[in-house]
Amino acid sequence: MAGALTEVFQWGMAFGGLILMLFVSLNIMTKGFLLQYLKVKGSQGRLILARIHSVTDTYYRSCKIVEGAFEATTRSKEKKRLPIADSEYSCYINRELGISVIDTDEDFKKLYNYDFKGVAFFDKYDAGRNQSLFLRIKNRPQAVNKKEAIILAVVVISLLVVGFVAFQQMKLEEAILALAKLCGNIR
Repeated sequence: MAGALTEVFQWGMAFGGLILMLFVSLNIMTKGFLLQYLKVKGSQGRLILARIHSVTDTYYRSCKIVEGAFEATTRSKEKKRLPIADSEYSCYINRELGISVIDTDEDFKKLYNYDFKGVAFFDKYDAGRNQSLFLRIKNRPQAVNKKEAIILAVVVISLLVVGFVAFQQMKLEEAILALAKLCGNIR
């Protein structure tokens, strides 16, 4: 019985290694398309596959539309955002292999149609500047309204009062124990 179990385990490991080698080689041959495709397909519509055209190459990244802006990460691990509205740029998002695909350049200044006839240019759009502005807006301090400030003040004051009462309680116990030692008859 133990010999049969080890033989099944060995066959399982052999086929698992073969499947892993096949997947890795297919992912390398498709320039990372397979892994990104599976990620977008598994997201069930939350992500979009970006086909990014650089000067020398075309590569794929999974991206999403956040707060009316198309957001993706380039090869250099740099997040880029391109403001797009669903109605204006719906012709640039097409369906391929059951997922949504959008074509763009590496600088995120152009969107391409699937037949490359229509190109949307963003001439005065600076992706780096807008990304820093998006981060500043996202990380700005939030204004506290009056109700929250009053509640916070009441909580802090009540904690101080409770701490003061507890401190006085401990001092009172120490004083009673000191009197008990002096007098000898107070218990």
